[in-house]
Amino acid sequence: MKLGDLSLAQLRQRLADNDLALRTGPFVTRIQSPMPQVAEGLLRLYAEFPLDTGEFRDFHVRVGPPSGLRRWLRPQINFWYDDHSPFKPLPANHAFACWNGG
Repeated sequence: MKLGDLSLAQLRQRLADNDLALRTGPFVTRIQSPMPQVAEGLLRLYAEFPLDTGEFRDFHVRVGPPSGLRRWLRPQINFWYDDHSPFKPLPANHAFACWNGG
């Protein structure tokens, strides 16, 4: 099954549930995000890439809001790679750019 076989609603749900593993070449990346623009961007760029159902994941990526007041005042977004955040938080409207550049 390819990523593009999922509806946008299905993709958003799988991203929210941490149940999306995408194969890109020899690598499998588990992706988690509650941000709708991440789902839309993934469909736009990776629709032809296969989903992976195996147990092993090479990378674990998460894009989401930080905890605390920043979630509500001047909303921000964080990018985590294997539970490490290598970048400073960005404005929330950069959520897709965060994934695309990561």
